[in-house]
Amino acid sequence: MSAHLNKRHHRGFTLIELLVVIAITAVLVALLAPSVQQAREAARRTQCRNNLKQIGLALHNYHDTQSCFPPCGIFLATTPDQAWHSLFTVILPHLDQQTLYSQFRIDLQIGFNLPSPVSPLNIRAATFEVPVYLCPSAVGGRADYGAAGLLPVPAGLLVLGRTDYAAVNGIAPGFADLVGPGIPSGRTGLLQFNAARRIRDCSDGTSSTAVIWEDAARPQRWELGRRIPAQFSSGAAWADMQSTFFINGSDVDGSGGRCVINCSNDNAVYSFHTGGAQLLLADGSVQFVSDRISHCITAALVSCAGGEPFSSPF
Repeated sequence: MSAHLNKRHHRGFTLIELLVVIAITAVLVALLAPSVQQAREAARRTQCRNNLKQIGLALHNYHDTQSCFPPCGIFLATTPDQAWHSLFTVILPHLDQQTLYSQFRIDLQIGFNLPSPVSPLNIRAATFEVPVYLCPSAVGGRADYGAAGLLPVPAGLLVLGRTDYAAVNGIAPGFADLVGPGIPSGRTGLLQFNAARRIRDCSDGTSSTAVIWEDAARPQRWELGRRIPAQFSSGAAWADMQSTFFINGSDVDGSGGRCVINCSNDNAVYSFHTGGAQLLLADGSVQFVSDRISHCITAALVSCAGGEPFSSPF
């Protein structure tokens, strides 16, 4: 009888119990997944912000050594296709990228500073990706200028390192007309081609003047969170002097051309952050700007010496 009492009967889970456990686990995963995604995006957004802070510090270090900010690029009026080097190339030494910078022939225009067979010098520096020029939230790989039709070369022949950031150096006339009469248009920004601007040239104040904004995922074309097949955006590579752009405004959202942020990345402010984009100001600070920003405030932010009164969007 004692042996009978010491027997223990162990039973497994029933099918119903197993299904209940699976269902509870699925619910918990569904509840936790958005939080995990939000945490990851917050980390990516912070890294993007830090990238722009480093770029801002590099611009000010350049100003300290050269007594001016670097130009967006240099070209001759008679031969504008003979482009020289981009803003992102000339600040490389101030981003701990002296080795990469040393590979360039700065004395020769950018056409010679490319890999063969595009250039007989076979300089490959522009093909490398520079992590600080890439937003971790953005999609896309390197910039294939042939596949995108940006240069008359076969696809795969000229693949360059991409940048998700760009200098904003002016306001298009059509956009200025939407803001109101008397609003200056053209090259109203601080960073310009063929120009060595100083801090003192920023009479509107460095804390209220935009210099570099996000323009992510080029040369792919993106509008309102969707990739547009078979269309491309220019200025994708960090070594490309034409990575800079004017504020043109977009009408893809039906706003009549007043949309400034996250409507299109075709030489416009565009990010893969929800609700806005990161902006580097002339004082080196970085602000997250809402995609609901007024087109009037945008025009005032871009201008470095317009004297426009505006309330801070930050």
